[in-house]
Amino acid sequence: MELRLKLTYPQERTLEVPLSFGDIEVVDEQRASCSDGVILIENAFGQENIVPDVDRYRIRCDGERVILHPREECLVNSCSNRYNDIPAAEPQRDCDRTLVIVLESPHKGEYLRNVGQPIAPAHGTTGRNLCRYLDEVLRSCPGLHRCIRTGNSRVILCNPVQFQASLASVLRPKKQLEGETNEEAKKRVKKSQKAVRDAVWKKLWNYKTDDGSFPIRNCFKNRLSTYRPDYIINACTSSDGMKQMKPQVSQFLRCRFPNCQVYEANHPSFWFNPMYRTLSLPN
Repeated sequence: MELRLKLTYPQERTLEVPLSFGDIEVVDEQRASCSDGVILIENAFGQENIVPDVDRYRIRCDGERVILHPREECLVNSCSNRYNDIPAAEPQRDCDRTLVIVLESPHKGEYLRNVGQPIAPAHGTTGRNLCRYLDEVLRSCPGLHRCIRTGNSRVILCNPVQFQASLASVLRPKKQLEGETNEEAKKRVKKSQKAVRDAVWKKLWNYKTDDGSFPIRNCFKNRLSTYRPDYIINACTSSDGMKQMKPQVSQFLRCRFPNCQVYEANHPSFWFNPMYRTLSLPN
């Protein structure tokens, strides 16, 4: 099985993504078609499919505790956005520090009905956990927690890859294969979903043009440069297929932003478990 991704932004290019399994079926027939073991994905990797980075919170203090205050109004896809987000690049005079939380790529919950209707980062479990547990995550690094509590800080949510790498709105693993038990099916479906996400994410991140540039990485760097971060938390996933990519993202951030302190954290979707609410410095 092979995926062919037709990119139209930031450059036009068709990328080939081999998969080691074939239990995938098309959900959105307007964006995907299957023929001879090849699934062609169109109208999913263009400017209209981007989930924008957002400025979501102001950090205030209640004693020793960090409190996240939402913005007063929503200026990013307000009809479908459950948070009062504003554009991340909008100049702000009410804060003197910027904390950027780097997530990974938007999933199904970050779109309304399909990938043509982007909303904002961190909806669903990821957004709830960020709101509930960011204070505890910051407390795991006393130095950062102390700095964040001093003055006025903002929290920006950012995806290195702004497209839906999981393709969860376009494709899905077949629910059950012949002779498969329900438990086996659940494990296979979950594994297949992660495999698609990891393979597509890595293909986009590593996509290199003939002149030696990396369009997705350059887009990520340029966006971050406009935010002028003081602190960055790399919360990309650490699943089996992405174990080598998280340190690469951290290294990328440290090289491009040498004056910014970079930390690593588990993805917020795992913060429901206290043992995953920690920060660390990249190796």
